[in-house]
Amino acid sequence: MIVLFPARKKLQLRGQRYLSRGQFERALHLFRKALLIAPTPENTFNLALALTALKKFPEAEEYLRKLFQEYPDNELSSLTLAQVLLRQRKWKEVATVYRQLLNKNPQNKMISKYLERAEDVVAREKYVRAQELSDSAQRELEARKYQQALEQLQKALEYEPLDPNIVHNTGYVHMKLKNYQQAHKYLEQALSLVPDNKTFQRNLNLVRSRLKRLNGL
Repeated sequence: MIVLFPARKKLQLRGQRYLSRGQFERALHLFRKALLIAPTPENTFNLALALTALKKFPEAEEYLRKLFQEYPDNELSSLTLAQVLLRQRKWKEVATVYRQLLNKNPQNKMISKYLERAEDVVAREKYVRAQELSDSAQRELEARKYQQALEQLQKALEYEPLDPNIVHNTGYVHMKLKNYQQAHKYLEQALSLVPDNKTFQRNLNLVRSRLKRLNGL
């Protein structure tokens, strides 16, 4: 049986595939088309996600604010808006979003933690600086400049030593540099922080297999 999808659904699905593969420009192109065909909340959010992934924070903010105004109870889009505001150092606005979410769900420990960070002058700056360094490392990684990427990630870890993605990426770069013992240390730590992350597990398994070969096992 052949299942036929409308054009907008095909664009959504293709865009989501590109987004999951890290092909953000392609995803953005498809999500823009999908939004023109059908200006739905889902298409708006997908477009905002692609813009966020490309670090186009001001434009992402425009779309996310529309969603926040129309659907203030949607936790996912609201948290994404807060993240985009945080990356632009719009501290008061970030705190406002978190407070509004917390008012609806006062028992949510995760949002309480985020609000606490947004209101802490030192913690919030450390977080944003770590993310900026991580972004810089990603650009070096894409250019296959692994040593430069590692230097940026090590600086990022000074600000946020328990950020799972930064820890993982540090291990990944060590793997690319064939520093397998160091790679194993960081990848194992990343997986302990987020035990169900398949990418972390896959890269840790890869490093373990390479260590076994090196040790003649």
